[in-house]
Amino acid sequence: MLKPARYLITDLDYWTATDIVLSAPLRELTGTLHHLFSDEAPFTPAQTAAAADILLQMAAYLCDAVRHGRATVPNRAALARLLHAINLLLAYLAQAVDRLAHQVETGTGADLSPLDTTPATLTAILAAATSRLEDTADLIKQAHVAARSRLDIR
Repeated sequence: MLKPARYLITDLDYWTATDIVLSAPLRELTGTLHHLFSDEAPFTPAQTAAAADILLQMAAYLCDAVRHGRATVPNRAALARLLHAINLLLAYLAQAVDRLAHQVETGTGADLSPLDTTPATLTAILAAATSRLEDTADLIKQAHVAARSRLDIR
């Protein structure tokens, strides 16, 4: 679950703010993914690796899809929805990287015994990455507001 933050879009619920109808296979897939990766799912190295793999595949798809312009993002409402999703993704990534930084700093995360640098250096790098992800999420939030201007999206 996301912690409240300045860079989050909070005036609109991503999950309910759409009229897009998914085909049966896509509804089934999203249901399966929700079941496999909800906060009630097991937290294991394999589950974490699978989540990262799926995230990368979906990000690659989105990168390819937006190249098709209006065929995949046909109007401002679709653009606003995509920007909202990107904002949420960046927020989740920022908060995950922040947790990693905390774990490195406190020694409560991965075993870093063969690390070539100090935990303090790695913590500082992760903290800087967190800050940049937060700033990027905030910029996407601003783009979302601009894309929604004069649209009846609630």
